[in-house]
Amino acid sequence: MLLKPVRWISFDVDHTLWNPDPALVLANKTLFNELESINPTDTPFTLDAWEAHRAIELAAKPNIQVSELRLRIIERIFSQWGITDASSESLYEAWLAIRQQVEYYEDTHETLDALVQKYPLIAITNGNACMQATGAHRWFRHWVAADAIGYAKPHPAPFEKALELTNVKPSDILHVGDHPVDDVQGAQKMGMQTAWVNRFGKTWEYPGEPTLEVSTLHELLAHL
Repeated sequence: MLLKPVRWISFDVDHTLWNPDPALVLANKTLFNELESINPTDTPFTLDAWEAHRAIELAAKPNIQVSELRLRIIERIFSQWGITDASSESLYEAWLAIRQQVEYYEDTHETLDALVQKYPLIAITNGNACMQATGAHRWFRHWVAADAIGYAKPHPAPFEKALELTNVKPSDILHVGDHPVDDVQGAQKMGMQTAWVNRFGKTWEYPGEPTLEVSTLHELLAHL
């Protein structure tokens, strides 16, 4: 599809600008080790136990956002164990600090450095990465997070918030992201132009198609 003139560029962050997985693995390992260290029972704390608590919380509140969900799971575990002298918030904050140690893809810095000279940038994320803690504040004017909005992409609310902050028509925004549904289809339904970041050579298997498909962020520069 032909890209029309763009006034703003919006970006997904996790798996688009950086790989969050190593940080998440380390954060989860650290959290689980801490939970096991204060486990007063004779039953070892396991991933299966965590997932059981997670399922209960999701059943009670299907639209719960990621930060609230993790905190409520910790609180549920403390309640089950009868722990009253430990802080679930402190444990969550320790997890969150490690989660921010993301690994930027090698093309991210150069691409954003170039784009920010020509376009204002806004991030729209379903995750709980922090603009300041990840260093992304150097590029982005606004940061729209599902935790703050109460809804995650592909729900219209995060995109509507981006439109409110940018004060432009939907077609004036190019939304860049890796997820076919959350990013591409979610943005398209709002009337935005889209760039699918397909780093791993996947096949597009969804209705419609993105405005652009790129395998690296560097490729964006050739279109803008």
